[in-house]
Amino acid sequence: MAPATRQLTSIRRRASRRVHWVRTLASKGPEPLRWEHLRFRPGARQIRTLHCLLIDCSASMLLSQQLAAAKGMLMQLIQMAYDQQADIAIIGFAGAEARVFVGPTRARPPTSIHAEEWLRPVRGGGATPLTRGIAAASRLLAQAKQSRSQQNTWLWLLTDGRSTESPPRPTAADNIVVIDCERSRVRLRGCLTLAERWAAQYIDLGNRPSRQTASVEAQRGIES
Repeated sequence: MAPATRQLTSIRRRASRRVHWVRTLASKGPEPLRWEHLRFRPGARQIRTLHCLLIDCSASMLLSQQLAAAKGMLMQLIQMAYDQQADIAIIGFAGAEARVFVGPTRARPPTSIHAEEWLRPVRGGGATPLTRGIAAASRLLAQAKQSRSQQNTWLWLLTDGRSTESPPRPTAADNIVVIDCERSRVRLRGCLTLAERWAAQYIDLGNRPSRQTASVEAQRGIES
């Protein structure tokens, strides 16, 4: 299993602990597991989860199939959110703007027509307005918290880190994961620097997994 996949699996396991598996399996019986069989621990269903997927669509992401790798990870994140019965939002940033491709909505299976439509506008080109992307995600998450007080918010930033901008950590995100898509021969490690500065979790999709290191806080957050 690739390091990035192991880290994502660890995060998914943390979220899955809300399910009461003994009662779920008793409800399932000999049948294949379906959503109606799921039983949750007391209070677990009162807190909804929103995953905001923020993807860098700039021209540099077209190099070495970085954008294609990022879209593949998007599909995994959509599947994770679907498994959690969570909500997702998708924002792209490139050129001089950030666009909300998908507002907060219940996650659907990646094989559904909805997921295909969600990813259709994700295309590369232009500069890297990282600050605008972070600002758009912050507004979306802040509005979501206002509309639903009991909500756990996640921000997933997928980028190659090739930006001179250094936005502050978005306060509306309860959890942040920086996914490093940089695959160039000489890596600038901008994503690692950003993850350390934000005390965020870090996942490396690049071509040198042996150098996959992040801040102590980031690694502990993923492994706990």
